[in-house]
Amino acid sequence: MQPNAKLEDYSGVWVVVERSESEIDPVVLELLGKAWDLAKKRNTSVTAVILGKHADQESKKLGIHGADNILGVHCPDVQDYEQEFYTRVLTELVHERKPEIILIGATPQGRDYAPRLSKRLNTGLTADCTGLDIEETTGNLLQECPTYGGNIMAIIQTVSSRPQMATVARGVFKPKIRTKASKVKVEKITYCFDATRERASTVDIIEQDGETRDVRDAEILVAGGRGMESSENFGLLEELAREIGGKVAGTRSACDLGWIEKNCQVGQTGHVVKPRLYIACGISGAIQHTIGMQDSEHIIAINKDPEARIFSIADTCIVADVLEFIPAFINAIKRFRNS
Repeated sequence: MQPNAKLEDYSGVWVVVERSESEIDPVVLELLGKAWDLAKKRNTSVTAVILGKHADQESKKLGIHGADNILGVHCPDVQDYEQEFYTRVLTELVHERKPEIILIGATPQGRDYAPRLSKRLNTGLTADCTGLDIEETTGNLLQECPTYGGNIMAIIQTVSSRPQMATVARGVFKPKIRTKASKVKVEKITYCFDATRERASTVDIIEQDGETRDVRDAEILVAGGRGMESSENFGLLEELAREIGGKVAGTRSACDLGWIEKNCQVGQTGHVVKPRLYIACGISGAIQHTIGMQDSEHIIAINKDPEARIFSIADTCIVADVLEFIPAFINAIKRFRNS
């Protein structure tokens, strides 16, 4: 927050646009829907901030999903994401325009620059929020997220500085469609930035190969936790997933132990998923994980501990040793298919 600035000097809700493989990342459309709700409660507008080209081309899509304005910043020297470019440009824009709320996707890119931006703005940042609302009496942004190892759901407010900043993972909110969206106002700015003079720059961008799993869009997920005991045992989950047409995911602990790739992590610091079927194998049910999958249409939980937390949100609860149950389950599926 700038010296001598007052809280009432700030207004408006910003959503920073991110692209995934040249398309608008789905988290942006989800954030615009939530920003639209927040803006109505604050009697203000929603601005989508695009750092790069295509401000005109994106205007209709962003407007339908909640943007009233688009602020496009183009720099001839920056073609791809640059940490310092995003941080510096957004810092200067915030000092100049004074938005009250800034929402950023909790993507690898967003998690990279958002903390740096909040530091330069001397304001707070609540990461990986699972809920956002406006407090009626103060007008402050209520930012909900798990804390203390997931034992407490905290409501965080930025009471003495602006803007109020939050990152949100994909899948937490649902995108909304405005049937009567007015024409979006587009403002374009050219910014001079010499990326070659900065300490950090993008050397190369390596696209994920076609076989890399994307658990976010899977209709069926077979997820493993610490109860799977080893990376070799995740082979059982791979086999089960193949039999039922699903993909394999894991908890943070399973990913940290190297049993499954990090991009397959489900939970607060991973992906938020909503498949038709979620099979939780050897997962205790810590809130950091369940917050990422609790909205699945049907949850089957397999755990040898009858008191496991995961059973409190599961539709089908199976108390069994997962390493004994899954092979039997796979064999039963094969027998049924061959009968």
